[in-house]
Amino acid sequence: MAKVQRLAKDGFFGPSYKSIASCDPPLCEACIHGKQHKTPLSPEFFKFIDNLHLQPGDCVSCDQMESTQPGLIPTFRGSPTTAFYNGGTILVDYANRLIFFSPHQSPDAKETCWKKHRVELYAHSFNHRIRRYHADNGIFTSKPFKEACAKNHQQLTFCGVDAHHQNGIAEHSIRTVTDYARTMLIHAMIPWPEIIQESFWPFEIQLAIDIHNSTPSDSGVTPLEIFSDTKNHNNPLLHMHLFGCPIFVLEPTLCQNHKIPRWKPRLRVGVYLGHSPDHASSLPLVYSTTTGLVSPQFHVVFDDKFSTVKCLHTDQIPTNWPDLFNNSSTLCVDKDFSKTNFYTAPLLTRSHQHLRGSHFLHPSLTTHHLLPSHPIAPFNVLNLLFLLLIWFH
Repeated sequence: MAKVQRLAKDGFFGPSYKSIASCDPPLCEACIHGKQHKTPLSPEFFKFIDNLHLQPGDCVSCDQMESTQPGLIPTFRGSPTTAFYNGGTILVDYANRLIFFSPHQSPDAKETCWKKHRVELYAHSFNHRIRRYHADNGIFTSKPFKEACAKNHQQLTFCGVDAHHQNGIAEHSIRTVTDYARTMLIHAMIPWPEIIQESFWPFEIQLAIDIHNSTPSDSGVTPLEIFSDTKNHNNPLLHMHLFGCPIFVLEPTLCQNHKIPRWKPRLRVGVYLGHSPDHASSLPLVYSTTTGLVSPQFHVVFDDKFSTVKCLHTDQIPTNWPDLFNNSSTLCVDKDFSKTNFYTAPLLTRSHQHLRGSHFLHPSLTTHHLLPSHPIAPFNVLNLLFLLLIWFH
């Protein structure tokens, strides 16, 4: 909450929302259930070494997390896979706290080396070279990982046995993103428990990391901007939505400019799982409630407030559908704040106008829908505030 108030004080949300900087923090049911921990140790117990690592790539802290809950592996076509993720590798740059995450099916040395190589390729794209890794004992002490570091002339250091505080940057990052991911999951489960699954946790972790990497620090720049040495005037936060919210996708046949039978539903319901790491940054990943497949989609409408969930059961038109459609199609900002260099989605074309009054037909949660369609658009300010409140509360 303190970070949200700081951003409001700096005018990140516009002049109309500066009063948030002095308000009392609200209580959130999802945050209360998702972020409780033991009393931490005194800061005097720890030795901070940040002042030794000021440049991106000087040192990267790495660790692995495990999950007894199987994680969904996205399948884009065919049938959903029966394999699952059971953990992931997290790497954190000391200089800017930029976090990298990659889920895994098995924590073997070969897969860990491949993830290390992917991070180094990403760093190389910004003319950075990773010079040192700091890790716990475990898979990082394997011969293949040591040889990979030696081959690239990289230093490799370890913390003491069971002395996890010596790798505190990675440990704290795992706890932080896990807290945020769990809170987002609980927040989505409260209004939509029959659809939201615990197996979505790999996507929650990735969305939590994306939010962390794109949130301005006290200096006014994001970890990603520090790492890339580039100021981003189109913050990715403006394209993000609440995890697990209903998302309505245009029928694929219509996306390909083909016709469908007149009385066939034109859209289908899905679940928002964050944004695709392998496609355009504005493309959301959508979990299909009918097939179980996960795919990046463009022609979508978001329901960030879960306001249509009850209507899915009652087969009624949502009373807020016109507002929902408009807010999902354009970026709503304070009029004094609109001069900032933000992306704004194109206005409705004439071909979209007649879709506003389409019927909302939904006999069950797994059937298709007849709803208006429009390309994905960024967040409005109120939804962005709500997302950050869940994140930083």
